[in-house]
Amino acid sequence: MMRSHSLALSIIATLTIAGWAASQPPVPDAVPVPAPVPPAMPPVDAPVIHPEFAGIRTPSLGDLVLAKVDLKAGAPRVIMMIQSYRQETKRVKVTRFVVETRERSTEVDGKTVNVPYTVKVPVTEEREITTNVPAGRKPLTIDAKDFQFFDLQAEEVSLDQAAQKLSSLKPVFLIDQNTGRPMPLPEVAQRALKAECLILVTKKQVRQFPAPAGAWVPMVAPAFVPVGARPPVPAPAAVPNVIGD
Repeated sequence: MMRSHSLALSIIATLTIAGWAASQPPVPDAVPVPAPVPPAMPPVDAPVIHPEFAGIRTPSLGDLVLAKVDLKAGAPRVIMMIQSYRQETKRVKVTRFVVETRERSTEVDGKTVNVPYTVKVPVTEEREITTNVPAGRKPLTIDAKDFQFFDLQAEEVSLDQAAQKLSSLKPVFLIDQNTGRPMPLPEVAQRALKAECLILVTKKQVRQFPAPAGAWVPMVAPAFVPVGARPPVPAPAAVPNVIGD
C-alpha cells in the first residue's frame, strides 16, 4: 500500500514539473560570443634615409684607385690609373662525344643477320676562343668638373683643396656612375686611413669592364639519329650438354 502511494506521488510530481516547463516562454538560441580581438600592433616606420645619402653607398676597399689632380694644363683634370683589359684569341682542345652507328652479326632462325646499334665515341678537337685578359693599369684623364670631392667624413672638398691633397698619385675612393654625397666611412676605417684620402664621385663611367668574349660553338653532342626498325634478337640458344650424365 505504501509503495503504491509513493509511486503515485512520483507520477504527480513529474507531471507537475512537465506542465510548468510547458507554460514557460521559449528560450532563444544562445548567441556565440566572439573571442576578444587583440589590439593591432602599431605600424613600424621604415628607416629614414637622409636625402643627401639617397642612392649613394659607403665606399669600400674595392673602390680604391690611384689618382691625382692636375691644375697646370689649362683646364683642371683628374688623372687616374684604371685597370684595363684586352682580348686574346686562343686555341684550346675540347673533347666531345659523337654518336656512331655500328653493326653486329647474330643468328636469327639459323641465318646470320646484321643488327645495327649506336655508341658514343669521344672526339678531341681544337677550337678557337676569345678571352679577356687584364692588361694592367693605364692612365685615364677626365675633366675635373665632372667630379665631386669629399673627405672621409663625407664633407665636400673644393677643387683647390683636392688639388693640394692629390698633387701626386695617391689612393682615393672612386664611386662612378653616381652623383651626390656618399655615406661617410665608419670611424674605425677613418682611423686606419690617411687624412688626405678623398672620395671622388662622378656620374660618368670611369672603370673599364671586360668586354664579352667572342661567341664560339659549344661542344654539344649531336642529336640521336634513329637507326630504323631492327630485327628481333633471339635469346641465346641453350648450350648442348657435351659432358653427358
